Amino acid sequence: MPLYWTLEDGFRVLGHLLAFLGNKELLDFGLWQNLAIELPHKALPFDPLNSPELPLEAFTKLRHLTWAAHPQQILKSWLPLAPSLLQNLEILTIDCNISSHDFTYILRHVNRLSTLSLKHIRRESMSTPVTPPINHCSRQRYPVPALKTLTVVSDENICTVFDNFHFPSLLNLTLMLVYPPFQSNFHDLESFNWGTLETFDLHSDLRDVDRTYFQTLLSPQGEFRLHSTWYSFRWATT
Repeated sequence: MPLYWTLEDGFRVLGHLLAFLGNKELLDFGLWQNLAIELPHKALPFDPLNSPELPLEAFTKLRHLTWAAHPQQILKSWLPLAPSLLQNLEILTIDCNISSHDFTYILRHVNRLSTLSLKHIRRESMSTPVTPPINHCSRQRYPVPALKTLTVVSDENICTVFDNFHFPSLLNLTLMLVYPPFQSNFHDLESFNWGTLETFDLHSDLRDVDRTYFQTLLSPQGEFRLHSTWYSFRWATT
C-alpha cells in the first residue's frame, strides 16, 4: 500500500532521510554533480529547526543546482543557499519568488558560476529573504569573475544591485523587467562590459532615449533584442 505525505511532512521526511543516509555513509554527496529540487509552490507551516541540514561541505563536486519551490521551502530547507554550497556551483537556476537581497547574496558568494537564472525577483519578497544578512563593508564593485550568462526576471528595480558588482566575463544578458522604465537608471550602469556582450535581450517598456543608448553601447558583433508591450525591436550590425 503506497504512503501519501502532506507537502510539509514529505519535505521534512525527505530531509531526515537524506541526512540519515549521508551520516551513515550510505549516500556519498561528494559524488553528486547535478541536483534538481522541484516542489509545489506552497508554504511550509513548520519551524526551520525541525528540518535537518545536510552536510553542505560534502557537496564538493556539485556543479549544477536547480531550486524550484516556494521561497519558504528554501528558507527552511535542508539544503540552504549557503556560501559553502554556492562557491563551487557552475550553473544555478532559482525558480521561485526571491528578493533583490537574495540576488545580491548569491552574486557575493559565487566564484565559479558561469550561468545564473533567477525567476522571479519580487518587491514584496524584501520582507522575507531566503538568504542571511550581508555585511556591506566596502563600496567597491565586487567581481563576479566567471559569469557568462545571466537571466533575471524582476518587478523590483535591480539597477542598484548591479551597481555593486562587475561582470568581466559576461557574454549573454537577458532581463525581463516588469516595472515602469522611468524607474531604471540604465545610463549609470557601469557593471557590464557592454562592448563584449554577444547578446542582450531586454523585455521592458523602454524610453526612446534608453533604446538609442543601448544601440550605441554594444559592439558591431553584438545583438540587441528589445521586447516591449508595444513593439518588438531587434538591432544588430555585422
